[in-house]
Amino acid sequence: MSLGIPYEFRPAENLICAGSLNADALRHAVAEDVVQVINLCPPEEMSWDEAAAVRQMGMTYHNIPVSGPQDLSPANAQRLLELLDSVPGTTLLHCASSNRVGALLALAAQRKGATVDQALEIGRRAGLTRLEPTTRSLLEDAAGD
Repeated sequence: MSLGIPYEFRPAENLICAGSLNADALRHAVAEDVVQVINLCPPEEMSWDEAAAVRQMGMTYHNIPVSGPQDLSPANAQRLLELLDSVPGTTLLHCASSNRVGALLALAAQRKGATVDQALEIGRRAGLTRLEPTTRSLLEDAAGD
């Protein structure tokens, strides 16, 4: 089943990665037993009250603002891991195009023991595109520590 939105990826069981959401996508998410939505878009990118819509539909909402490469931080990767590990069930993780989703997931994967190449592959399966060179550099720097 699809949420009917662009940039939809399913890189792992219980994880749907996507671009910008709308109310129809959230209704589909509820039908697919999504229990939490994690939005990586900073508030200034949002044109509607997604948080209220998510909560109204009975899901949990979290925001980890990632406006660009400067926000691809160890702290944000750790926060993502904590949220992904905090609930049984499916998580919907999104930004505008799933590029930031893939980048942050790659960083999170490395924190769980993935090599640079494994982490990048995880990121690509989740939508990593334009941020791949930056993500590779961040992963290589962390691997060298």
